[in-house]
Amino acid sequence: ISAFVLANKNTSTSTKASYASSLGSIFRQLGEKEMPLLSIVSKGLQAATNASHVRPKQAPPLTRKLVDALVVAALLAEDKLLAIAMWLMWKAAARHSDVRHLCKRNINIVSEKELLIEWGQLKTNRFKRWSPLSFTIIVINPTSDLDVAMMRRLRVHLEALPKQSASVA
Repeated sequence: ISAFVLANKNTSTSTKASYASSLGSIFRQLGEKEMPLLSIVSKGLQAATNASHVRPKQAPPLTRKLVDALVVAALLAEDKLLAIAMWLMWKAAARHSDVRHLCKRNINIVSEKELLIEWGQLKTNRFKRWSPLSFTIIVINPTSDLDVAMMRRLRVHLEALPKQSASVA
């Protein structure tokens, strides 16, 4: 009977657990006191079903290659603000809304390879302004042509903004 439950490889684990439970109920109604192997299989399938439902369904993370393609597509579409925003979101692992609210005073280009972002009031640090969560240091890869170009574009964009600019991206 346990072999019957486990035999079909195309059946989902939750369905197999349901079959095992139903078979156990039928056997108990027929007067069978215990089916130890079916009980073990049923408990194992139920545990596997519960474990598979615990995992959150999240989108897979973007790869560097895909992010580069998106940034290049934005540049080709002559949308430099979108390209800068996507590049900053990727480099800082930041939300779009957080990058959108960055001002000129929040970004300090330290060198050709480094920039410092002070995030200000975010969801995660509303009450702790000087918390380490308030700052991100981005170090670019000098061998990546796109990183070097985006750093240059960011510098030019920041220089063009007025001192009290509303936002960077």
